Amino acid sequence: MTHRTHPLQNKVAIVIDAAHGIGAELAHQLAHAGALVVVQYRAVQRQAAHRVEEEIFACGGRAWAVPANPYSASDIAFLLEQTQQGFGTPDIIIACESNDDMLRQQFGTHAEKVWLLSDAAGCTRKNCTLPANASCALVRIITQATRNAALQQGRHPVTTDDEEEMARSGDWLTAHAHV
Repeated sequence: MTHRTHPLQNKVAIVIDAAHGIGAELAHQLAHAGALVVVQYRAVQRQAAHRVEEEIFACGGRAWAVPANPYSASDIAFLLEQTQQGFGTPDIIIACESNDDMLRQQFGTHAEKVWLLSDAAGCTRKNCTLPANASCALVRIITQATRNAALQQGRHPVTTDDEEEMARSGDWLTAHAHV
């Protein structure tokens, strides 16, 4: 029997604003899929970011909390340097709390790796550097994390046919992770 790995296994992912809410949920989901996760946070979120990092470690994942202001060129340079030293070149950068295309530009040569939450509308994205199966897996993780974060905040997200199937099967990520 052949063992299939998740398309995001060993991918290096930076999650912007990962200390709380949807960012923390995305960090957990990516780590569960086998990604190496950089938990970016602002200085005032240090305690929460380190809690996310510890939770990921406790579940067998790999994470590293790095402080940076995503709108500061010098902080982005520091974040990318720390990511490179800890895990390697980033494959994925997810901006959780922003749909601001200007943030994408802050990452310079890595701009094509930045996903805004609005990019999760489909499995493919213009200039996407991920293989198609990894891209679709990432979209599913973003969708699931968004849904989980909304439920944790007591909100009811809009369901899609895929989410209804998840509710019936009980395990959306596992059922749909292999494209």
